[in-house]
Amino acid sequence: MSEQLKLVLKLKDQAEENARQQLARAEGQRDELQSQITALEDYVKDYQRQLSSSEQTTMQQKHILMSYIQQVQQAIAGHIERLNASHMAVGFAREAWLETKRQKIGIEKVVESRAEDEKRQEALREQKLSDEFVSSRRNNYT
Repeated sequence: MSEQLKLVLKLKDQAEENARQQLARAEGQRDELQSQITALEDYVKDYQRQLSSSEQTTMQQKHILMSYIQQVQQAIAGHIERLNASHMAVGFAREAWLETKRQKIGIEKVVESRAEDEKRQEALREQKLSDEFVSSRRNNYT
């Protein structure tokens, strides 16, 4: 295999690894946002339980709980927007990774093809040398 092809393949390996790492980071950020949303939703449920279960809660405490619920719901809405953007980022990262993977596979096929061509050429050279040797031996005996 030529040194140029080795270099190109090495660069594509690195590009694919970088794209895979970017995809993993994007997925990690998406998953982190999702877990934050889940935690915030749990807070809302907890505040709502406190609001509805306690008969001894004063109006001021109910007002504070309702304010907390509203603030957390706003935070959830912001996180959902970020989560939607994160889903798009994961999609773009996945496409980039798949494209670099396809390119790498294409280069690997070229490398394989070149290696097979080199083997065939070597086999032909060996066959030619063998034929010449046999021919020269025949000529020596006649």
